[in-house]
Amino acid sequence: MKRLAVLFLFFQLVGFSQEIPKDTSFIKHTFLETGGLVSYYFWEEDSLGYIINSKVDKPYLKNYQILFHDRWKTKSEVNSEQLQRIINAFAHDVTGEKERSHFEFKDSIHKEKYTVGLRRVIAEKSESVFFIRTNTTWKSRVGKKVTYFSIDKNNRLKYIKSSDSVILEKLNVKSMANGQYVVFSYLKNNDEIKEQQIFSYQGEDVTTFFKENKMMQADRVMVFINGYRGPTREKDETDHLVISKDRYRYWFKIDDRFIETLKPSKAYYLDGSMSIKTSNHRSMLNFIKSFALSTYVFRKKKARDNYKRLNTEKNLPGFERRKEHGKIGGEALLTALCNSPACQNTIDTIDIVCHSMGYAYTLGMIESLKGKVVFGRIYILAPENACQDGADWSQFEQVWQYGSNLGEKDADPLWEQDGIAPQCAVKGIEKLDPTKGGRAFFPKDWKRKNFVDSHMLYNFDWIFEQITKGQVGFIGK
Repeated sequence: MKRLAVLFLFFQLVGFSQEIPKDTSFIKHTFLETGGLVSYYFWEEDSLGYIINSKVDKPYLKNYQILFHDRWKTKSEVNSEQLQRIINAFAHDVTGEKERSHFEFKDSIHKEKYTVGLRRVIAEKSESVFFIRTNTTWKSRVGKKVTYFSIDKNNRLKYIKSSDSVILEKLNVKSMANGQYVVFSYLKNNDEIKEQQIFSYQGEDVTTFFKENKMMQADRVMVFINGYRGPTREKDETDHLVISKDRYRYWFKIDDRFIETLKPSKAYYLDGSMSIKTSNHRSMLNFIKSFALSTYVFRKKKARDNYKRLNTEKNLPGFERRKEHGKIGGEALLTALCNSPACQNTIDTIDIVCHSMGYAYTLGMIESLKGKVVFGRIYILAPENACQDGADWSQFEQVWQYGSNLGEKDADPLWEQDGIAPQCAVKGIEKLDPTKGGRAFFPKDWKRKNFVDSHMLYNFDWIFEQITKGQVGFIGK
């Protein structure tokens, strides 16, 4: 993944520019993520608890709660920037256990190695994690969704508390938080609150939304959920983050075609990649066997309909595991869709494009999103084990499945079938009105059909180029 771009946001607070130095950076962003359950904060304090240089870093969102290990002290002395990179690396570490005594981080920038005692667990709810340094000692602790700071008459910034509620005494506002926020309270000489402002974690000033009870216009959002990212990423399972770009370059630009055709107001990406053990192959060895038996066919007439050479036996536990993880992705998506109070009563419409393993993950997401969004269209490309489970497809405007025609009366021969994810009908799709849902198959004369290519997204241009309006699977308004 490309190095995250560093964005510096300097807040000039209305009415207080004469009191706050222009070079004070209250929030510094380095994150690409727009949706995650855990927000991270880093700062350094003096002996009185004031934040040095009034600098609070908010580098990223995660779906892990990562803290210093309880029993093991950090062996290396690190500054805030270094610790942020270490925590980020540990969130994606696949070399060992999720909880370990020491984590070794090799800093490619400064050519140094750091050893830090860390532990991580998957997040179950929206919260914050604070890393705070006093003198040379770092400590970590878990906080709630809303983080409160005060700014005194001498422009000194201080952490006050965290809460699940937004409380603005000066604006007579008190409500449960629907997302992660930062509240700044400006103090008079007697430490009474003079003014308050509230920002989303992403840096948007949302004070007026609370103050004036503003509403937001509903959006139409497209969400892409990818599948397995290959054997080199076998252990690098999904982190459930909602991203604003195709960080793994997974979609071979077919995402651009969806966006250009349907013109959503926003597009987000989630990763549904999990171990091959959760698939019908169950192991790489089984995959290789199936590939060899289905590809290197010598007696074609006899082997033509011998679809048993494909790994079609359902892996029910693996499918359910991916679906369960998709619920986390759904919760993370809700944080991306709604980062101000104005959206609490705004219901966005979601269009979904999923591929391969991303199908099971999508089913879990749908469960988390149900009742909180409007379901638009869903485009299911080469789903893995699609007949295992489905959703209430009547919730959607359209439901289309694309891929090989395994199981049909005039099915293509064995060697032209998708062997990576042998196809079967999405459960329940046959009950839909044919004008609103169904299966679209590779054209009979499509030249590039085989065990691998029949699954890969670079080979799905036909869904735009050969399906016209009125036909099954047409993509358009």
